[in-house]
Amino acid sequence: MARNFTFEEIFVKPANVMVAKTIVSLIIFIGAFGGNAMVIGVLLRQSSKRIGIAEYYIAALAFADLLVTSLYVPINLLSDYLRGAWVFGAAGCKIINYIRTTAMTALAFTLVALAIDRYRAICRSFQFESSKARTKKTILLVWILSAALMTPYLYVIQSDEFKLYNFNVQFCRRKYGNEEFRTFMIIFNYLILCVVPSVILVFCYSRIILRIWKSIKYPVNEVRQGSSKIDNARKKTITTITIMTILFLLLWVPLWTMQIVFDSRPQTFTTEEKEVMFWVVCLANSCSVLHPIAYAFSGGKFQSKKSQTVTRMSTIR
Repeated sequence: MARNFTFEEIFVKPANVMVAKTIVSLIIFIGAFGGNAMVIGVLLRQSSKRIGIAEYYIAALAFADLLVTSLYVPINLLSDYLRGAWVFGAAGCKIINYIRTTAMTALAFTLVALAIDRYRAICRSFQFESSKARTKKTILLVWILSAALMTPYLYVIQSDEFKLYNFNVQFCRRKYGNEEFRTFMIIFNYLILCVVPSVILVFCYSRIILRIWKSIKYPVNEVRQGSSKIDNARKKTITTITIMTILFLLLWVPLWTMQIVFDSRPQTFTTEEKEVMFWVVCLANSCSVLHPIAYAFSGGKFQSKKSQTVTRMSTIR
């Protein structure tokens, strides 16, 4: 007599296999959510007059990190636990993946916008006039552009339903329709999310670092008293810029590179490739944990605001 298998027996991985993945995912989720929520909370408690232009970008990055973390980490863990099965329905397949790809794009574009803003402010200071109103418009444009560029995924990402034994199982996959469109989307996605942002970031921040380093090494008309404090502030700026660039390049580029390699093949993931992809996704999402750490410890101004906010919260309690 044929045995009726349950959904759990076929798809759900044993709990002991998922222990390490669950612990790592929880650490990333709690660290990213708590850290970026703290960043946003600190900045929201400041009056608009006291918030600098760069801090608007930091708030936008923190919001994008929150969105990416909320939609990526839990779903990545659940998908691995269920061996790729999708449990959020056909509409959820499109909407959730569209929102998180939009947030990922906005994260990359906000980093680029911040890099261009800092480059123009430091290297083209005489030709550059920045304002908070312009910064807000830039951030809004980043999100509108990101949402527009990712609209093809509302068509590409689809759910497939299969009948297995006595139950139906859904999978959320990318279906391009034909090879020409597949090739176009793969190249387009890699250029938008990886190549173009990486080139702009490396160019802008390398020029900024060079400019600041020269000003430290060869100061012009600088008052000697207090110059060491100025040098220390500039070194902190170099540190922050270097951290931001390295985090983006080292943590996100491997994920996008693996995606373009896997998407360009007709065959599905092997078991080993799924395991590698899980940890690469975790590595990329750890960037959302490290961003608020970089904000807090690389800038004295933000650190003082964070201390003031924590003190106020403790007083209220």
